[in-house]
Amino acid sequence: MGEMVADFVGGAAITLGLAVSLCIAAGILVSYLLSRIAGIRTDPSWAPLLGLLSVPVAYSLVAAHGPTMSYGIVGTLAIWLFLERRSARTQHAPPIALVVEWRPIAVFAGYVIFGFGWAVATNFAWYSEGPLPLGLDTDLAYYALVTESLGQTGVETYYPDTLTGQVGFVPYHFIELWLGVLLHRATGLGTYAVQQLVVAPLQVAGVAFAGYQLARAVGGRARQYAIWVGLAALVLGQFDWTLVWPNDFTIGTNYFFLNPL
Repeated sequence: MGEMVADFVGGAAITLGLAVSLCIAAGILVSYLLSRIAGIRTDPSWAPLLGLLSVPVAYSLVAAHGPTMSYGIVGTLAIWLFLERRSARTQHAPPIALVVEWRPIAVFAGYVIFGFGWAVATNFAWYSEGPLPLGLDTDLAYYALVTESLGQTGVETYYPDTLTGQVGFVPYHFIELWLGVLLHRATGLGTYAVQQLVVAPLQVAGVAFAGYQLARAVGGRARQYAIWVGLAALVLGQFDWTLVWPNDFTIGTNYFFLNPL
């Protein structure tokens, strides 16, 4: 079993690397397009977080069957772009060239690695024959079920069809569920592994990165300690995942590790 779980963790690490690369590339592209199309000068240092939000929104527009929260997000964005395009400060603003700021990207990647390491360290026991899962996070297990249902039906809901036999539109955890569906389909990694070892570290890294960016924006001494501000937010985020929602199933009943969705 240890060898199987090691493959499980390794697959999650590869999936996480692909997800980080996709989010960073998408953020850089969206920032550039906003400048070229609407003349809006976005701060390129926010690209990782912009991509983390843009990827699931864009994917849901393609994969959703029926209503999706993306309609409201895209509609609001379109109105904002229209108003910005008409404003005096953007009408004559020349578009900027494609800009990549590597330091914020490196910071975001560092937060992701820290988050992944924390998730692995707190959810597995490491023995000479390999890692063994400590238990099942029931909250993430439910996200995994809803992710599986969303991937099969394309309907955003709180009630997965695997439990109810029917499905209807109910807004629920939009970003992480669509991101989970995309990564599950792209790599074949089980939905529980995706939620626990990929999406959750990305989420807390996103919060940490936002804290880092805000500290930099404040300036002064806060800017000097921006990385530590983000790290503190990351630790608090991991505290929520590991302690507020504790593992409460034994290895013997850990269906999601033995039979990942």
